[in-house]
Amino acid sequence: MFALLSETSCARPMRRMAARDWIDRQGELAPMKWMVEVERLAAEVDVAELMAEAGKARITSNAPLPTNDPHKRSIRFLDSSGEPRKLGFAAALFDFSPTNVITPHGHTNMVSSHLVVGGKFRVRNFDRLRDEDGAMIVRPTRDYLAETGAISTMSSARDNVHWFVPQGGGATTFDVIISEIDKAQGDTRITAIDPLGGQTLEDGSIRAPIMEFEKASDKYVATI
Repeated sequence: MFALLSETSCARPMRRMAARDWIDRQGELAPMKWMVEVERLAAEVDVAELMAEAGKARITSNAPLPTNDPHKRSIRFLDSSGEPRKLGFAAALFDFSPTNVITPHGHTNMVSSHLVVGGKFRVRNFDRLRDEDGAMIVRPTRDYLAETGAISTMSSARDNVHWFVPQGGGATTFDVIISEIDKAQGDTRITAIDPLGGQTLEDGSIRAPIMEFEKASDKYVATI
């Protein structure tokens, strides 16, 4: 199924979905089917039109972090009256300089998608198999080059850990995030890990130590 979706995402559809329809659809998707549906929708939206729609939105620059993360700009889409639309997700643009990195980290109680809208990235993903004291057991799933129009998604079911490094210059992603999808699981959390410094187990999985984001940023630079 995922191989077929990958092929489909590379083909230009006969009819493009309007950007505003694409934005609306993000919040209508059930979490269990979210990744598959978002990947399908990504093949139906024109990136230039989506960015034009984002240009009409209310965009707020977030405060810079002490780590080597990209610059985050939060997006609030507006209705015909100029008021913020009530959507079931958060949206943001992440602007990467050539040296910015999203270091390897896992997620709890959330799903997200990351549409490349400028430049290109090396994307590495891992399935999160289980948690141990001070470590996360992960299995590498993919390592590929994502160019404009490509999308990367994550959930607890697949590719829960991701790692983004821009290639050949600056780059930008348009992110959609749905947090606290299961109230019983509590707050959404993200956890930095060290897969390169981990222990490879007999089945090919990796026992990756949990680390602080500041230390992860020092280690996982753009040249790795």
